[in-house]
Amino acid sequence: MAITIQPQLERRLRQRAATAGIPVEAWLERVATDDEDAEVAISELDALAMEAIESGEKMAPFEFARAIS
Repeated sequence: MAITIQPQLERRLRQRAATAGIPVEAWLERVATDDEDAEVAISELDALAMEAIESGEKMAPFEFARAIS
């Protein structure tokens, strides 16, 4: 795949890849994979938070505010 990017951005990408000691293509794959992993982790945390919320005692917003203060 070929993409067109600004020369300044290309220099930054090449510098980051060089700092990591890997080719630009490998660095971009790593970034994409890390991003996907983060999305999965966020989804899992959201699910756990909803499960915790739904399993807890129901209370009105004003009661919640009073409980945490």
